[in-house]
Amino acid sequence: MSEPYKRAQIGLIERSNRTVREKLRVLCNKNFDNWDTHLSSILANLRFCPTEKNKLSPLELVYGFNAFLPQRKKSNSNNLKQFIFKAKNYRKSYLKRMARNYNKTSKYTNHDKLYTPNNPISSKEQNLFKIKS
Repeated sequence: MSEPYKRAQIGLIERSNRTVREKLRVLCNKNFDNWDTHLSSILANLRFCPTEKNKLSPLELVYGFNAFLPQRKKSNSNNLKQFIFKAKNYRKSYLKRMARNYNKTSKYTNHDKLYTPNNPISSKEQNLFKIKS
């Protein structure tokens, strides 16, 4: 989904839709009656494969780590240790970002300060006034 009249976003969405249609055309039979069986593998391909531009998969860009799929599993214990190490580091950085964002918004959700009508508010300071009784 995208906002209406955002040409750049609509163009990216249309391009990804075209890619899905092209892959369906290759994988499906002549009547295209089995398209639904191939859709999940096509979407997984788009999400898990690195792009040419930045060499990262969309999943890695969003979540910070690549998918750990069964066919990628290796018996090497170093890979598992490295994966666990990366997951722990990602968790720490995620928790820091989450706390920072929570603290950033929590100072604006203080319910004891309320706006009173007919009191001016400066646009730079955004002062909130307590209700006078």
